[in-house]
Amino acid sequence: MPVSSRPLSAALGALSGGTLAGMATADSHIHRTIGHFWLAEPLIRAGLGLPFAITATVLLARAGSRRTAWFVVAASAAVLAPVTWVAGHDPTEGVGAAALIAGSVAAGVLLGSAVAAAWGEPPTQSALAIGAVAGALIAQPWLLSGGTVLAPTWLTIVTILAAIAGAATADSAFRIPRPNPATVQLVLPAAAALTILIWLYGAWSSTAGARSSRVMPAVALFGLVLVVLGTEWARRLAAPSDGGFLPATLAVAAGASPVLAAAAGPPQRISAEWLIAVGIVAVVIGVRAASVRPLLSVGLGLLALVPLAGLLLPETGQDGPLLAIRIAVVGVGAGLTIASTFPSQAPVAALGFAGAGALATLFTLLFGSRFGTTDRPPSYTQLTASPPSGIVEWHLLLEPHRYRIAALAMVLIIGYAGVAIIRRPRHVPNALRPTE
Repeated sequence: MPVSSRPLSAALGALSGGTLAGMATADSHIHRTIGHFWLAEPLIRAGLGLPFAITATVLLARAGSRRTAWFVVAASAAVLAPVTWVAGHDPTEGVGAAALIAGSVAAGVLLGSAVAAAWGEPPTQSALAIGAVAGALIAQPWLLSGGTVLAPTWLTIVTILAAIAGAATADSAFRIPRPNPATVQLVLPAAAALTILIWLYGAWSSTAGARSSRVMPAVALFGLVLVVLGTEWARRLAAPSDGGFLPATLAVAAGASPVLAAAAGPPQRISAEWLIAVGIVAVVIGVRAASVRPLLSVGLGLLALVPLAGLLLPETGQDGPLLAIRIAVVGVGAGLTIASTFPSQAPVAALGFAGAGALATLFTLLFGSRFGTTDRPPSYTQLTASPPSGIVEWHLLLEPHRYRIAALAMVLIIGYAGVAIIRRPRHVPNALRPTE
């Protein structure tokens, strides 16, 4: 019996497209700013791709054609190719900023269209999840190993060819599930609200003196509270089969942020290639295990281990084999958590994936990673030295424990995610029932 090429091309397109989007999106918080353009600020670019990803998914899901979705994947990947070349050849400030902005938009469209093309079929969903999570996890080690900006050229080419093959072999009868109106009315405002929150925080934190401001800890914690409240609001409005995915992706962002902060510095006692291999294998193991048997509690537990270790031993695992172990724990935990809570509707999946990428950027700043540089936990004596005035202000008293406070916040966010998923409603509101 001949083997159909459609599942193979779709899985390859989802895997390569998800990886490319994950790496290109992660680039927003591991690269320096080019020039003085507000939209080119790394944290601002992290939120820039989010509304484009959600909008692309909604429009393509409403159209219903997987062939069209695969063509959009190919087109957005093709935009990343020249952007990668321009950004990697030391351009002028204006050209470099434009390239980075265009790359963020293209990465968002790529992720949204890949979700639309892959969703509704378990193998392609799993392939997309592996690519998106692994891509974000290995982006920094890839660059440290000599990779190009935004994404590897060879991966861009593979994505374009696989997407074209997916479009050529797409079955016109196998259409993208049409989202119900209530879901669309949920994901679009949620994406807009998260983008505005990230932009406001990014605009303020990029100002001179914001890092040393006495209100910086309060602003950061207030932002985390808003993120949790917004996730809970979206979870309550989503269908029961979809609502668990949003807290799950929030937990993934929280669990991965300490590792992303540590990986921002060049590894001294382990090669970047080993970190890449460990990250990919770990995510594959997690997603594959969850496809056989959902292990949500195990996944959340593994995700909580990393910030919990940072809470107890903040200077441990910043480099060497222990960093590889932390990446492995996060990879397996993320794979288990995401694959155990796959939603039924593509727009919710796009919101979860894109939102997790943007939130990981925001959370990483709390651990001292600032646009590609790692601020390791300073010594206690450095942080407790009295200011010149001799008056110890409250925000200076918190500074020695900054890393531990951030780790505790991530543990609490993961704990919230577990409770929220367990307590999600079992009934389906009429407005959220699938359209006939």
